[in-house]
Amino acid sequence: MAGRVIDIIKTPEKGYNSLKESGNMSRKEMQRFDDAFDGVFVIPRPKDHPKVKVRPLAEYCKAKGVLPSDLTPEEMEKFLVREAE
Repeated sequence: MAGRVIDIIKTPEKGYNSLKESGNMSRKEMQRFDDAFDGVFVIPRPKDHPKVKVRPLAEYCKAKGVLPSDLTPEEMEKFLVREAE
């Protein structure tokens, strides 16, 4: 199986550059990558997808000893915020 490709955004003096890196990073390389960011990693969601209340979801899963992927659709629905159409 081939390694996955991820985008790495660096902020130079003049704008942004996007670099492609292999998903086969060593622990040291991953730590250096993580240390380069001061904020949160996010991926914009499509407008038709619900928002996820991440902290309450994480607390719920930790309390139950499960992963989010183990939740039933009914349980997961508690943590979704759908925009009114």
